[in-house]
Amino acid sequence: MLVDLGCRPGQTVRLERRGLFGSPLYLCIGDRRMALRSEEARLLLLEPLVPAPASGDRMVASAS
Repeated sequence: MLVDLGCRPGQTVRLERRGLFGSPLYLCIGDRRMALRSEEARLLLLEPLVPAPASGDRMVASAS
């Protein structure tokens, strides 16, 4: 589980990049970097902190 890796509610989540076919997703969660399969990433509950840019994949969110 992500909790076992030190991920906690309220931490900032940032998408760094995506794999060639959309998976894995390379994320920064708090001060940790990790890769999650798309199926695992879908289980995260996120709240946007800032609007997503008009173009590009980068988004900053808070884990809830």
